[in-house]
Amino acid sequence: MIIDTQKIEKLLGSPISGDQIEANTGIGKKTIWNYRNGKAKLYNMTIGNAYKLCLFWDENGGKEMIDVNIKGVKSAVGDFNKWQGAARIYFDNLALKAWTNVYTSPGSYDDYHDNNIVEIFSKATNNMAERDLKITMIQLKEMCAEWLDEH
Repeated sequence: MIIDTQKIEKLLGSPISGDQIEANTGIGKKTIWNYRNGKAKLYNMTIGNAYKLCLFWDENGGKEMIDVNIKGVKSAVGDFNKWQGAARIYFDNLALKAWTNVYTSPGSYDDYHDNNIVEIFSKATNNMAERDLKITMIQLKEMCAEWLDEH
C-alpha cells in the first residue's frame, strides 16, 4: 500500500470521531487529537500509524460515516465474533443500544414484542462456513445508522 497523506488529512479533518478511529485502528485518541490540533506533525507520524489511517480510510470508501452514539456496539461485536454458533445482533432504535444473543440451535430467536427492537445481523450453525462469520464495529454502526435512515 502507498501511504497517501491526502487521505490521512481528509480523515483527520472529517467528522469521524477519535473514538471511532481509535476503535478501528488501535491508534490512541490522544494521538489522533494531537494530529488534529497540530501538536503532533503529520510528517513525524510513524509509518505504522500512517498505514493504519490510510487503510481505515480506504476500507470505508472515503465516505464520511455517521457518528451515531450507539451503546453496546463493542460488546455486541465481541460477543457475536467469539461465539461459534447461532447468534443474532439486536438493535433498540429508541434507546440506541445494540446487543448479541447467542443460541444453541440455528432456528432460535428472541421474540421481542417491541417495535423499537429489530434484528440487525445474524449467523446460524447449520452452515459450517457461517459459524465463523464476523462483523466489525463499523459495519454494525453502519447497519444501525442505515436502519435509522430508512425508518
